[in-house]
This record gives sequence, structure tokens and C-alpha cells, in this order.
Amino acid sequence: MAVKFSTAQKRGLRSKYLGGAATAIALLATNANINVASAQDVSADTETEFEEVVVTGSRIKRKDLVATSPVNVITTEALDLTGSTHVASILNELPSAGVPGSVDTSTNFRTATVGLNTIDLRNLGSQRTLILVNGRRHIGGAAGSPTVDVSMIPSALVERVEVVTGGASAVYGSEAMSGVINFIMKDDYEGITVDGRAGTSDAGGANETDISVLAGGNFADNRGNATIYAGYSKRGSLRSSQREISAHDATNSSFGPKGHFFAPGYAAGGWTLDESTGLFNKPFNNAEDGFDRNAVRLIRVPSERVQFNANLDYKINDHVTFFSESAYSELKSSSQLEPSIVGEFISVGNIPNINVPINNPFLPQELRDLILDADPNADHAIMYRRFTEAGPRTSDVQRRTFRTAFGFEGDINESWSYEAYYQYGNNSQDQVNGGVFNTLNFYNALNVVDDGNGGYRCVDDLAHSLGCVPINVFGEGTITGDALDWVLVDNQLTTRMTQHVAGATITGTAFELPAGEVGVA
Repeated sequence: MAVKFSTAQKRGLRSKYLGGAATAIALLATNANINVASAQDVSADTETEFEEVVVTGSRIKRKDLVATSPVNVITTEALDLTGSTHVASILNELPSAGVPGSVDTSTNFRTATVGLNTIDLRNLGSQRTLILVNGRRHIGGAAGSPTVDVSMIPSALVERVEVVTGGASAVYGSEAMSGVINFIMKDDYEGITVDGRAGTSDAGGANETDISVLAGGNFADNRGNATIYAGYSKRGSLRSSQREISAHDATNSSFGPKGHFFAPGYAAGGWTLDESTGLFNKPFNNAEDGFDRNAVRLIRVPSERVQFNANLDYKINDHVTFFSESAYSELKSSSQLEPSIVGEFISVGNIPNINVPINNPFLPQELRDLILDADPNADHAIMYRRFTEAGPRTSDVQRRTFRTAFGFEGDINESWSYEAYYQYGNNSQDQVNGGVFNTLNFYNALNVVDDGNGGYRCVDDLAHSLGCVPINVFGEGTITGDALDWVLVDNQLTTRMTQHVAGATITGTAFELPAGEVGVA
């Protein structure tokens, strides 16, 4: 559903492309396709008077269409035709876009970046693709990373997107090794647009809801323009089990809920619980005794976002224009994985592997006999087990991102222009990971002895004084709630990132040569 009320007009201010570098002029009439600016697109005999623009790839104004790097220009009409409210989903369809580092359908295992949407040009890593807004850098969207969450940029505010698919590190640094994506925002919008969309997939699940309001207007005899945006979006989850193609794991995990145990030095075989006899002597069979991880996994991670943007332009005089842009986004997202696993690969301090002591009182006698028959000197049993009693591993993330930039720009004379600005950004992330093991507590819970009163106690006196609860890992559903409380912990992560940027650029014509003007910046 979409409800729109719009009286968008253009005001009579000097049009300027606020890019950052070398490339192309997009001739965007009413064409709603993705345009690629190219020198071959324009005949040498054309007498059209081109406006000087600053384009993404260099900071020098130029009238020609000669570019040192290829540039794709995606118009606002093309964005509207897709029906998508997320520009990331559109950009990731470009031939130059590689497999994105993070989207809402690939963040199941990336708990630190869950809910983010990133762009990765040429598959060199999203941290090597520089994201600009009006030619200026954007604060990163993930903890400790410059990678930008592109979903923070609302498509309703985008005038066009310039994509430099050649390396631009000479201009912008190593962040632009694989390319630059420059979002040019609307700065002359008049009217109001109310947009509401809701939908679901054909097969059910993955529901989407988007509500936004875009409003803008001129003031001071059309010398200024103010534009504001407010939006809310919600993305529903989609489980692997909801689709036939992903309903079941291709191969069950060998970490089953009943446990899988074998003697030291044996990497194959092993025994598990025979439910028909109640004895722990059944040879482990992956198809029967393993774990189907797709029963728990998500194809798409749910997220919920609230977003606000405000842009202002004011022409003080013929040589000075003030501009400012501010954005705030709050994102909540949750992911889940199959329950935690334990095995000999877990270590604590100077203890290289966590295994079950051969004298553990919970160890069934028939299993102990099998292990000692295989290795008479065995002092432990190797354990592979999935802790289904603890439920899925979860990751709940809340991110808050704020960015503001303001400055002045204008023409010094007919040949020279300038821009100076200051930018501040702040990103905070609070994350809680559930279903995680405290490995030291787990180690102590496995090392238990008879307490002399018909029960068991942890061997370590300090752990016992802290409330250590012995844990029974033999069979499914054997772990008590008290034991789970002792070994499970919520892993919390809190990060804060701040960005300060000050920049100034002067560009113009230094002198002329027979071949043409020599521009400098």
C-alpha cells in the first residue's frame, strides 16, 4: 500500500553535484534506468552547453565526460521503480557488487554485524568500499569498523547515487580501494510525501512494514530550503524450516543432543545412548543421532528501525551558501543459532581440552567399559554434545547512530569555488549474546565426586563455595536447570565510536593550455 501526497518543485538555486571525484555527468531526463556515464555516449559535434560539476572521483570541476574510472549513476526514478525502500538491495544488484559482507539475509552467524546492510564492490571487503553522503564520509555502522550501514540512508531522500567502480584510493585512501558510492541527497524538495508499505513473501514469512514521511519547503524568497524525513521499518524473520529447500540440514551435525563419546586417540566411531535399551553402548550414527541445525537457523534476521533526517540549505549571498545535514537511526535486531556445542576443542587457561574424567560418577558403566577396552590407560572420555537444554544461542543488538555535518560553499569568482565543513558522528552498540558457556564453570561442573550423602559435589573447593552444580551430560534432557544456571552466561558487548571530520576544498582553473583548461583542487 502506498499513499503519496506530493507537490515537488525545483527552486531556482544554482545546481551543483556535490560528489567528491572524477567521473561523469549523468544525463537524466525522464529515463528511469541505471545510466552509465561514458565518453562515447556524446557525439563530438554536440553543441549542448554542459554545466560544470564536481563528480565522484576527483575534486576538479569539468565540462567533459572524460573519466579515469567507470561510474554508474542510479537516478531517483530508478530507485522508485524498484519499489524498494532500501537502497542497499538495489546497489547489491549491480554487476560490480560482490557478495555483501552483511545484509538482512546473511547475518545469522555474524552477531557483531547483525541487522546491518553493507556494500562490497568487487568482493574486496565492505571495509574497502567507501560510502559518501554528498561527497562527505559517513560514520561506520558496526563496532570498531568504518563499514557503513547503508540502510541508514533513506531512499526517499536520495536524488541519485554515483558508483565509482574503479579504485579511488589515490583520492580517498585505502577505504576506497574497491570503489566509492556517493549518495547525493535532495536539497530542493518542496511538498510532502507520506508513504506506507506492507508485504509478505509468496510462500509466507519475511513480512515487511515501512512507514515514512518526507516534507520540505523553501523560505526566504526561495533562497533556502529545509527538508525533514521520519521513517519506521520492520523486517520479519524467516526460518530455514519455513522453506522446503532449506528445511533440513544437508548433513546432520555430529554434535547430537544425547552426546557422542569415544576413547582418547579415536577421531571416528564412538557411542551414544540406545533409547531402546537405555544403555550407552550404541555406535553413533550421524543420520539418526546427529542434530538438524536448520530446524533452528534463520534465513533472514528480524530487525526494527526508527530514523530521522533533517537537511538545510540557505543562500546567504551570491558567494556563500550555508548547508547542514543531520541523521539519527536506532536499530534493534535479533538473531539465533542452534544450541551451543562442547567438545575437546574447548580450553580453559592452561587446560588445553575439556573432557569428561573417566571417574565421573555420571559416566554410565557400560560406556566406561567401552572406553577402557579401547584404551586401558584412558583417564577421560572425549565428548561431542549439543546443549539443547539451553535452547538456541541468541544475539540481541541495539545500535544508535547519529551524524551531523554543516559548512559553507560557494563561488569565489567565475573560475574558482570552495567548500568548508565540519562533521561529527557517533555510533553506540549494546549487544547481549545468550546461550553462551562459561568454560571454567563447565570444566568444574564436570570434575565431581561423591559428597558422601548420596549426592555429588564439585572437586574444586572455590567453585563449590561459589555454587558449582555438577552436570550430567549423558543423554538428552539430563541437564538440570540449576546446572544450566551455573554453566550459562550472557555475554555482553558495549562499544562506542566517535568521528570528527573537518574539510576544506578550493577548486578552479589555474591556467589554459592549447588542449584546454588545467584544473586544480
